Amino acid sequence: MHQINSPACPLPHNARFGGGVTVTVSTSRSACDEAMNMIDLLGDAAAEQAERNANNARNKGNHIHFCHWRDVRRMVAQLQCGCVSGAIN
Repeated sequence: MHQINSPACPLPHNARFGGGVTVTVSTSRSACDEAMNMIDLLGDAAAEQAERNANNARNKGNHIHFCHWRDVRRMVAQLQCGCVSGAIN
């Protein structure tokens, strides 16, 4: 089993776990759809916009939208990465 941890991969720090294995979890289909739409519309700026949306939701005390936008941010990073993450068997 090989582990990939590319330094070029822009995954958020909190999405990385020990041993070089990167784990991305999305809890909803809507986060995946939102991530793909944001990439289509905003390109490289999609991750920053998703992060701003998450921060705005957190600042307003809306934990549900914060979690959604945090998942969108992680999914955008994973989709834009272009690298393999996790175990390759």
